[in-house]
Amino acid sequence: MGDGNNRSSSNSEKPEWLQQYNLIGKIGEGTYGLVFLAKTKSTANRGKSIAIKKFKQSKDGDGVSPTAIREIMLLREIAHENVVKLVNVHINHTDMSLFSNQSYCSP
Repeated sequence: MGDGNNRSSSNSEKPEWLQQYNLIGKIGEGTYGLVFLAKTKSTANRGKSIAIKKFKQSKDGDGVSPTAIREIMLLREIAHENVVKLVNVHINHTDMSLFSNQSYCSP
């Protein structure tokens, strides 16, 4: 999932949690991260769209930015029809990158 341009990586290179999704491509980029569209592979939810956000590292190089932590904490608490639903959070321990799975709101 690096920069969003290399979609040919094999499943063995993906973290285990990411192997349950088919990555479609990058759908956005902002100050705090990149967002990718993915579809679930599981039988129960096959083809369901989900947004996966990869948070950018903190500017001081200490890993996850405090803003990313705040965003995740807030999304865990908020349940409203006009706010995207946080589905799950994942940490890649090799490079301390942080990902959040969120419901996909189509345009």
